[in-house]
Amino acid sequence: MAKSKRPPEQKRNGYDDDDLRQIYERRVAAKQKRDAAISEARAACKRELKVIEAEGKAVGVLPDALKRTEAILHAQAVLQAEAAKTKPDEIELVEDMVKVLGGFADTPLGSAALAAVDAEKVAQAKFEAAEQADGEAVLDELASESVH
Repeated sequence: MAKSKRPPEQKRNGYDDDDLRQIYERRVAAKQKRDAAISEARAACKRELKVIEAEGKAVGVLPDALKRTEAILHAQAVLQAEAAKTKPDEIELVEDMVKVLGGFADTPLGSAALAAVDAEKVAQAKFEAAEQADGEAVLDELASESVH
């Protein structure tokens, strides 16, 4: 089979220069559209948050305390998610590293992180015990079938 000859403008990478320009320009335009939409949404949310903050202030909720509380709760959720992603064979290692690196482990948030790791360790142990019990049950069943 003979190779087809490409026009000189397609020799570099197999695409036409005009196609490349068009794709690039469309991509840039889409990103600009996305950025404008994000900016508009951010401004709308900022206005909404100011209204909510004013409503909270009116009923005695201190905005700065609420923001700190929100940040702490968000951090706890992130820690729990990270602990849940820890591989079973790394749980003790991660727990030890957190303790050794100090500081953080002595804070309420650090304690929460260790508790999340501990909870994941307990969940993993329960899963392994149930898996072991299921395996033993299957083996017992197969053994009793082969005797009969």
